Amino acid sequence: MGRRPKNLQASLPYAAPEILRGHAPSAATDEYALACSAVELLTGAPPFTADTASELVNAHLHRLPPRISRDISWVPHAFDAVPAKAIAKHPEVRYLSCAEFFEHIARALR
Repeated sequence: MGRRPKNLQASLPYAAPEILRGHAPSAATDEYALACSAVELLTGAPPFTADTASELVNAHLHRLPPRISRDISWVPHAFDAVPAKAIAKHPEVRYLSCAEFFEHIARALR
C-alpha cells in the first residue's frame, strides 16, 4: 500500500472512501470520482448528499449508491449496477479502469 498523504485535499462530494481513510490516491480513486460525476450528470446531484461534512463522509463510507432507474424512467434497471460497481466502498471491487467503466455505461444505456 502507498504512503499516507499529508494534508490531502479532496472535493468531498466526490471523495472515495480510501481517501477519507487517509490512503494515497490511485486510479481507482479517480474512477470513484468519475462515477460520482456521472451520477450527478444524470440526476443533477452527486450520489451522496448530506447536511454536514461529517454526514457526507459517513455516507461515502457506509451508504449504498442510489438506484438511478427509480428516479429516471428512461434509465434501465440494469444500469444501476454500473455506477454501483464504480462507487464500491473498496477499490479492488471497482472496474479495472475508467475506460472499462465507460464501456459498461454505454452498453447499459443502449
